[in-house]
Amino acid sequence: MMVRPASATLFVPRAGRLPPGLGAGPLVVLSPGPIPTTDFYLTANLAGHCPQRAVQVLDTRRSAAGDGFPAQAAAVFIVRHAPPAWLRWLLAERARCGRVIYLLDDDIPAVLQATELPAGYRLRTWWRHARMHTLLAALCDAVWVSTPELARRHAAALPELCEPCYLPAPVPRSDDGVDRGAPPSYCYHGTRAHRREIEWLVPVVREVQAVYPEARFEIFGDWRVHRLYRGIPGVTVRAPMTWPEYLAYSSTVRHQLGLAPCLDTPFNRARAHVKLFDITRLGAAGIYSDAVPYAWHVRHRDTGWLVANRRRDWVQAILQALRDPPACRALHARALRRCSEERGAFPAL
Repeated sequence: MMVRPASATLFVPRAGRLPPGLGAGPLVVLSPGPIPTTDFYLTANLAGHCPQRAVQVLDTRRSAAGDGFPAQAAAVFIVRHAPPAWLRWLLAERARCGRVIYLLDDDIPAVLQATELPAGYRLRTWWRHARMHTLLAALCDAVWVSTPELARRHAAALPELCEPCYLPAPVPRSDDGVDRGAPPSYCYHGTRAHRREIEWLVPVVREVQAVYPEARFEIFGDWRVHRLYRGIPGVTVRAPMTWPEYLAYSSTVRHQLGLAPCLDTPFNRARAHVKLFDITRLGAAGIYSDAVPYAWHVRHRDTGWLVANRRRDWVQAILQALRDPPACRALHARALRRCSEERGAFPAL
């Protein structure tokens, strides 16, 4: 079956959109597996904003269309993508769904143009979006997006802003998270979608380790990342983890410093600031690119260090932070307080 290529814009929700307001039943989240998007934007936010409502998360990768769906839902959230069989089932059972909301946390319609992403990742993401584009337009009453930039790019869809919510470690520690007897440690916990940033950091880490060889650096990746960092002393490359595994891991490890480089590309300008939450959860202070999205959410020298995307500046900032553990602990404490207390935008239901 031929599939029309998805345009670089979002679908426009169906005519006759339902007004805000919830009927009977739980809030149902259709998620393509246990992924951070679902937790950052929905499960944590819904618990805070709708505490009286039950939230039911259905894994669309592991369930047939309709399996586990309640007799009546107050609202249905579709996270990033869903199999066409699920979307067709929802259309057939539209009266049971209440409001249907699509949640977008990356510029998926424009993913083919994001050449900084791996080709296979781009193609798979585009294909999922292309084959459900028409079904989503017929099914959804509303579109929620994660950043103001996404809202600007896809204004025709009349999107509402839904910002991420901080997730603490599953098993919090009672101390400040830093083992004062351990070597100074720093990390970058990117995924394959951050290929360019992983490559960009190689000379930075090489120089930091040459100047400060007792430091330890941790990064996630496959054999390609092993090859990039081979020969740099003090580097540990860990195998990629699922999201539940990574959350559990964050309860067992602590770093003094976390890195969040973000190169200035159109795709990155639409990203959210969730690396701020990941770094803070690890008990670490953070160094962030002085660019969107971090320049909007990190207060320089208060909740993080903002550094221009020049490698020499990053080397200097990392070395200075690693040599000043008290400053890292104080900065992390302020970042944790702000992440825990502040809630971003969340649409009315």
